Formats: sequence, structure tokens, C-alpha cells
Amino acid sequence: MNKVRRFSSFCEASNYIFIYLFFVVNYIMKDDNKPKNNDSDVVQNNNKLENSGVDFNLSLKSADKVIYLDSPVGKDNLEVIALRKPKPGDLRGIKLLDVIQMDSAAAATLIQRISVNGFTTQHFYELEPADLLELTTEIATFFTKQKHLTA
Repeated sequence: MNKVRRFSSFCEASNYIFIYLFFVVNYIMKDDNKPKNNDSDVVQNNNKLENSGVDFNLSLKSADKVIYLDSPVGKDNLEVIALRKPKPGDLRGIKLLDVIQMDSAAAATLIQRISVNGFTTQHFYELEPADLLELTTEIATFFTKQKHLTA
């Protein structure tokens, strides 16, 4: 009986986390909440990617998501993270629930596998809290169906 009670509590907590994540993702993906970019912002963001030591065209073509950091990380001052969609092999040894719950250890392991521009675990642990939240949210959105993101 005690095991059933613990499992029930775990399921309730997981449901609350998934509901919270769903609302966070919906809030981020709404056009009303996104700042309006003007041409100078686009040029500035393109310059950040060009100056990050990464082949600009290669990263944009092969990346599914490009995230611009508020503060650079690492010795090489990475200001941009280019991510591709994870494949099942990238998830080996990682619990999917941990990734969706934005567990930093799981995200750090996954990010080095799906980063296009050489973003490492060490870079991950140097992130500012706001950049960390944005990055883990973007990773979690890889596991959400497109119809839920655009609703």
C-alpha cells in the first residue's frame, strides 16, 4: 500500500510539472509576448553568430534552434548556441522525464550531444540563470508536438 501511495504522489507531482511546462512553453511561444525585432536586432544577432568562431552558414543550416545568450560563456566567449533536434541515440543514458523537467544534469549531458557549434558541458555550467532557463525550455520544446506549440 505504501508503494502505491508513493507512486500516486510521484504521478501527481509529474502532472503538475508537465502542466507548468506546458504553460511556460505556451507563454514563450505566443507572439504577443515576444519582443518585436527590428532590422538592427537581426543584424546584431547575425554579427554575434559570425563572431562566435563558428561557420555562420553551416550552423544556421544544420541547427533547428539558435539561442542568443545574454552573456558570453567560456574562454572562447560563446554568445550563440545552435541546436539540432535530438535523435533517439542522443538520449541514451538520459531519462526523458529528467529532460522534460529541466534537470540541469540531464540537460548538460544532452546539450553537448545536440550542439552544432561545440557548446560543451563546461559551457553549460557557466550559463547565467536567465540563459539556463531559456536553453532548458528550448530543449524541452523539442519533445512537444508542433500542434501544441502553435495553439
